[in-house]
Amino acid sequence: SMGVNYATCLRQTDGSPVVRLGEGTPLDITRDGKSVLSVVPTDPAQLVIYPTGAGQPRKIERGGLVSYETAVLFPDGRKVLACGHEAGHGVRCYVQDIEGGKPRPITPEGTTEGLVSPDGRQILVRESSGGLKLYPVDGGSPRAVPGAARDDAVVRWMPDGRSVLVAALWAEVPLRIEKLDVVTGRREPYRTLGPADLTGAVQINAAVFS
Repeated sequence: SMGVNYATCLRQTDGSPVVRLGEGTPLDITRDGKSVLSVVPTDPAQLVIYPTGAGQPRKIERGGLVSYETAVLFPDGRKVLACGHEAGHGVRCYVQDIEGGKPRPITPEGTTEGLVSPDGRQILVRESSGGLKLYPVDGGSPRAVPGAARDDAVVRWMPDGRSVLVAALWAEVPLRIEKLDVVTGRREPYRTLGPADLTGAVQINAAVFS
């Protein structure tokens, strides 16, 4: 039984048994596979880092946050980018050291679905008004991503840190994935996803690429 708060589990690709790490819905895993970020749907919600080997789970300090919309790990596995809201405020994105300390806002209200660039230096967010914007982690002026459409949801950064995969999640079947250059705004087709038989297929709400 997974329990009322769901369960975060890990399974190797060799077919070995599933290992239950703890409560919550898994959100991200470190590049070395040693830590998993999960959110436990308590009231208020709680972010937790689970070790995949020996060690104890670590709760991420909530600060003033009362809800989370998304959360991901930085490439170095030492920080979390969490997007959520404090009481009486709109959603925004916060950076936080997993070793301790309160969440620090890095984007203004009205930004969510934050993703960290492969080099850990930029935050890509989706604005509530539509479009995508890049915020430097160390401060400085944000810049809009040219070529972004209002309904673009970012699937992932490409490893080169120059482009992202975008799609109109929930809106299209089959789902057209495009590669968007975050500097020039150039778009090009990348993949089209969907079942061979589209009968009864209403929406695709997520896409994951290795």
